[in-house]
Amino acid sequence: QRADTPILDGWSVASSEAWMEVSTSGLASANAFLPGVDVKISIHPRPTEAMVRVFADAYGSGGAEGDVGYFALPPEYEEAYRAARPQQPTAAAHVAACVDGSCAAAATICVVGNHGGLYSVCVAHRWRRRGLGRYVSAVACEEGARLGCRSFFLQTEADSPVEEMYQSLGFKRLFIGNLLTEGT
Repeated sequence: QRADTPILDGWSVASSEAWMEVSTSGLASANAFLPGVDVKISIHPRPTEAMVRVFADAYGSGGAEGDVGYFALPPEYEEAYRAARPQQPTAAAHVAACVDGSCAAAATICVVGNHGGLYSVCVAHRWRRRGLGRYVSAVACEEGARLGCRSFFLQTEADSPVEEMYQSLGFKRLFIGNLLTEGT
């Protein structure tokens, strides 16, 4: 629920998410975020197995001290990522960023009309802190613009370094939403 609404008795906040948006005119160019490594970009109609491995590494394993983002998601998330197939009128493009011949980062852009959603941005642990997440996000949004998007949205952990990274791409916070769980 939106963070500015009262929480009912018997419920508590599990996490707070920033819902963010940017227009194509406000989006920073991917070229502004070229990482310090030689990256090869490829676009796919669905996630490749290499992209699924990066997703599993990024989201399915515990984070190291100082890591930001989501960790230890249930294995069902990996299967959902692998199996995702948009239905008309939605289109999707999956962006892979490869370094030294291996997938190091990935992002998905889903497009409906002139709106796009940025999803499943992931960077393998060994490639973090090199600008690949920012770069693959910007490339995915540029692909969305090529597909007709005029605005993009996403959600991420509120008040986190990841939210700051998306702000550097031009995203602005619309509101905070809370994920609630039953109990105290």
